[in-house]
Amino acid sequence: MEAQTGGGLAPDRRVLVALSIVCFGNLLLEVVLTRIFSATMYYHFTFLAIAMALFGMGSSGVYVYIRSDRYTPERARDDLATNARRFGAATIVGLMYVLANPIDLGVGMGKAPTLGRETVLKMLLLNGVTALPFFFAGMVVSLAVTHYRRHIDRVYFFDLVGAAVAALLAGLLLGWFGAPSLVLLLAAVAVASGLLFRRPTKLAQWIPLGLVLALLALNLVWPVIAVGSGKGVRNDRLVFEKWNVFSRVTVEKMKSGKLDITIDASAKTSIANRYHIRPGHHANLVSALAYSLQPHGANRVLIIGPGGGPDVVNALSSGARHVTGVEINPIIVNDVMNGKFLRENGALYRDPRVRIVVD
Repeated sequence: MEAQTGGGLAPDRRVLVALSIVCFGNLLLEVVLTRIFSATMYYHFTFLAIAMALFGMGSSGVYVYIRSDRYTPERARDDLATNARRFGAATIVGLMYVLANPIDLGVGMGKAPTLGRETVLKMLLLNGVTALPFFFAGMVVSLAVTHYRRHIDRVYFFDLVGAAVAALLAGLLLGWFGAPSLVLLLAAVAVASGLLFRRPTKLAQWIPLGLVLALLALNLVWPVIAVGSGKGVRNDRLVFEKWNVFSRVTVEKMKSGKLDITIDASAKTSIANRYHIRPGHHANLVSALAYSLQPHGANRVLIIGPGGGPDVVNALSSGARHVTGVEINPIIVNDVMNGKFLRENGALYRDPRVRIVVD
């Protein structure tokens, strides 16, 4: 039983560290879901992910308040551990559902979204499944605040530390693991926090954590849980995939041999080749119309969002002497153009006339 001081429970270090871990997983899951929603559906759904996180956490607080008679101080650790494990399980279920059931509203050029009966049902299920892990994470926080309210300063401090670490590491972890595997890691973290809340007394209590870690290891080697084909991107053509905090960048090899870069399966650019730079290459392209104003070649050209470099090739083909490209996505510049596909683009971005700025 917990030690009591001044009529309230006093949290020990294990409880506070476990709470911090849950808050770490909670915030990072919210960030990762915005990426998955944007990649599998549309970027508008990133706001839905945030809304469902707030709904799940808020409803857990209301539930603990209404059913306060169920959550006695004597069962504080057991209740915290149970909800932490449920947080992990709901995270895996939510991930698998979201990846298997993306919502296609039929949005396209000049098209209005279609909202049939099936789409509405899928939306409702998506909302419920997405909110569930945040509900259980919120249960952990709500119970901690309820039982350890006389030490709210320490509780809130460890809450904020966990969330702050998640905010700092989100980009790094997404780049290392990719979104689906990172969600599996968060599930393992949630299950591990349950073992901290209530120290295991039997070997069998370690089995759930072992299973989640095994699934994570399998997914890192052989991605059985991954973003499927959709929105014009086919997995059987993928030759590259990487995530960061604002995009999933993929490269597809088309039947023609052309390499296409796609951001969140929507925005697309092709990988250009430095050896295609030749006078007149740009002549019949509307996107290169501005160069006709400089028949002898512009001294300086600024390109916003050069992507895979087709506009850079056009500029150099027109005789431009200095080209500066400002690209927002570091994956495209560092990992694609100056990394894995350096040979395929003929080291275009290392041409002495070209300067690419990531900003």
